[in-house]
Amino acid sequence: MPSAILHHTDTVHEPCVDQGEQRFENFALYAADLLFELNTLGKITYAAIGGTPVRIEKLNKNMSGPLRDFFSDPEYARITAALRTLKPGHKLSPILCNMLMPGFGQSQFILRGYRSENPSDKYFISFAQYISADSISADDDTGAALPDKADFIQIAKEKMLAAGESAVDSELTLIDLPGLEAVTAQGADPAVAGALRREIENFLRQQSEDGESAGKLDEGRFGIVHGNAVTTEQLQRNVTSLVAASGLGKFGLAPSAQAVALTPHELSDEEAGRALVYAINSFAEKGADSFNISNLNDGMAAYIDDTVGRISDLRGTIGGKMLDLHFQPIVDLSTRHTHHYEALARFSDGRGTFETITFAEEIGMIEDFDLEVCQQALMHVRRMQSEGTLVPLAINLSAKSAESPVFVTAMRKLLKPLGSARRNIIFEITESARIRNYEQVAELVKQLQLDGHQVCLDDFGAGESNFNYLRLLEVDYVKIDGAYVKDVLRSPRDQAFIRAIAKLCQDIRVQTVAEFVEEESQAITLNNLGINHGQGYYFGKPAPEFQ
Repeated sequence: MPSAILHHTDTVHEPCVDQGEQRFENFALYAADLLFELNTLGKITYAAIGGTPVRIEKLNKNMSGPLRDFFSDPEYARITAALRTLKPGHKLSPILCNMLMPGFGQSQFILRGYRSENPSDKYFISFAQYISADSISADDDTGAALPDKADFIQIAKEKMLAAGESAVDSELTLIDLPGLEAVTAQGADPAVAGALRREIENFLRQQSEDGESAGKLDEGRFGIVHGNAVTTEQLQRNVTSLVAASGLGKFGLAPSAQAVALTPHELSDEEAGRALVYAINSFAEKGADSFNISNLNDGMAAYIDDTVGRISDLRGTIGGKMLDLHFQPIVDLSTRHTHHYEALARFSDGRGTFETITFAEEIGMIEDFDLEVCQQALMHVRRMQSEGTLVPLAINLSAKSAESPVFVTAMRKLLKPLGSARRNIIFEITESARIRNYEQVAELVKQLQLDGHQVCLDDFGAGESNFNYLRLLEVDYVKIDGAYVKDVLRSPRDQAFIRAIAKLCQDIRVQTVAEFVEEESQAITLNNLGINHGQGYYFGKPAPEFQ
């Protein structure tokens, strides 16, 4: 047995008689059938018994043996791994465990734990007999939901980099439990299903590094970064036990788990990060059945293969004219007349626009994409000219394209034949990729304005798009990020923010646009705050024809 099971550097303190009050408080807090006090060697230094139907009252109340006597080796490893995550003054979320009771066989208990703050080498673990999933209440939650996929990816990347610097082996386990969110539709008790989900999330949280490295990737799909004291097989086995104990296994719930080693071999930090993101996204999208990545090198190879395919596909989409423009009205909030339209790219195969644009930026094809959008916008302007129904049209322009002299030259050449009609095309500089060369983009803004165009700064207030952009770029419009507009009716802070932007823009003669306007009361409030224009489903959804 190791010299210190829980924390190798802790000093063992024998129990003192004046700890009775603390023991009682812990016992009362957990309403337990059995309470153990442990030292760092895993030795039971105190035990207290409560009434229970499994006759554990016959155990010696003054016993002083090792904790491992009460568990099988896998259960003992799982529990001690969870206890290692505890910081002084923190408690352990519920764990469903199988306990070996001398003379009475194996019984299921709900284990909870607490590590004392002073001294920090004392652990209190309590056991309450498991009756049903309802015996773990919502109050047992640690208080916060697991991080979502985006946040978990960031956590996993940080853990991967930290492991590389410290030469500590970390592993990513991806768990798939298809059908977890759908069992209630098959007749399962919603309370039991909810309790199982909480048990799984709490269990994964406690088994993860630092107790903070687990996440929910999608419905029934989870990720956890853990050390080598916990194995993927143990995680799968214990999640399977949780499902079986809940009684929901009869609905076909069968967890599977995949391990991904986080030690990159001959990969740069950037390559390893891309491989990790690709692996997590692939699992979240496809689940365990179609997942065959076991390490970051596998992930990088799959990422490269996928990227090559996507590049070819995107090139075919752009070259094959497989994108169309839809138009959404932008309305004057005072008169409620349409001021101009925004041209939004849509793909005939239904692929996501934001993801495609982000990918085009990553692989250096955004200039081709933006030129294709400009060309299609030019066709619509010419059609409107011939019909005598010319209306201003806003086109999105990536910051990366705006920083490219070659793109700017090609775009200006493309639009030059429009002559005076160029004043009907507005450019919205978007920030899906941040601006790096302010001087170059500022020069582009001036060139476009001299050509007769107006320029809008998109997503103001989000990411890097802030007052510094507005100071450096002498644009004609500012579009306020929709996050502030969504809560404008309920949030005095957002109202103050919008009012301040409106006043500043009035002072420097820049018009304002608020996006995500979805109801009349928002439109009235925004107009009262000084915003000039509104855009959103309330005024019209994107459509292939002008409304």
